[in-house]
Amino acid sequence: MADLRFSIAVPVRSGVDWLETNLDSLARQGAGVAVALLDASADPRVPDLARRHSDLISYSYHRSSDGGQAAAIREGWEAVDGDILGWLNADDHLLPGALASVRRCFAADPSVGVVYGQAAYVSGDGAFLGYFPAYGPADLLGRANVICQPAAFVRRSAVDRVGGLDCDRHYTMDWDLWQRLFRAGCRFRSVDSVLAVVVNHAGTKTNSGSPRRTREIEELLAREGLSPWQRLRTRLGIRMGDRLTSGRLRDGGALGALWAAFRILRGGRPSFRGLELGSNRVVGGEARLVLPVPSGADGLIVHVDRPLDMVVRIDGASPLSSAMHRMEVVNAFGGNVKGISHVFSVPLAGPAHELCITAPGPWRLLAVSCSKGMPPCVSG
Repeated sequence: MADLRFSIAVPVRSGVDWLETNLDSLARQGAGVAVALLDASADPRVPDLARRHSDLISYSYHRSSDGGQAAAIREGWEAVDGDILGWLNADDHLLPGALASVRRCFAADPSVGVVYGQAAYVSGDGAFLGYFPAYGPADLLGRANVICQPAAFVRRSAVDRVGGLDCDRHYTMDWDLWQRLFRAGCRFRSVDSVLAVVVNHAGTKTNSGSPRRTREIEELLAREGLSPWQRLRTRLGIRMGDRLTSGRLRDGGALGALWAAFRILRGGRPSFRGLELGSNRVVGGEARLVLPVPSGADGLIVHVDRPLDMVVRIDGASPLSSAMHRMEVVNAFGGNVKGISHVFSVPLAGPAHELCITAPGPWRLLAVSCSKGMPPCVSG
């Protein structure tokens, strides 16, 4: 198992504000990880970060421009040895132990070509938005991109067999690759773990609203031979997702997008880790949240839609309780919404990875964010 090595490409054009977190997360994955840093940002901070992470980075360039994201990733993979390939944009990062979990899955079954897991979405200022679960089966790829790219990893031999990334694609190179791998008979395996954190901010390509993205999506749908009705459903789901991401509807961000697509494709609202996707309504009275806690944070602020008698645990430790207070919130849950939320605070004694909130339902999670100088909670 230890012999399987990862080759991770990190293309950088925007998102430099989050690059240090990205590289730190890769450094925490342990041995057997080689990184290619492909910088076309012209940002002077990137070479400095590369020097500080020289032990991690096996190949790098700093150019004023390059051939695009897909070409950069291909160059990185070709320059760095590794059995398992993946890429992280500058504003993505991995959770501790992510690659160890993926490595175990590949080692346990040599016939598996793609391993993918869950991802958590956060806002530009680090507030938790929701989850992108590892959906299946993979035959849904013809109608929707059900795999979150930063949480997906592929054997190099499988990528080589289908000709690698398509450098002519700027927005859909991941979805295109998954489709070609599936048609080639590649086996996909999901893991029930949150592997990656994706920052959903205004500067991402997905949020750009580019007509080129629409054209690329339409080409993929046409290639898959979908009926006009199926193509319309997918386009409507993507359009709803774009509206949700831009904050024009209440259900927020990329998780609203995922909910919209799946509601159109399958009907109903799926849930993950206790949260109904898109609405963040708590299912079953318990919600488990992955916490991308930045350095220096000593507390969490949690907004819910009603007063709750709750039990809070951080990383499975002893339960905490806290008095709630009401406050007016603007842009709650990532949308243009004003309202009243009920707020409680949770202290952090150090790095944390999961917050578990148990309370009688139904209730809705509005926002979770990190802060400094939090009022203390009472151990319960």
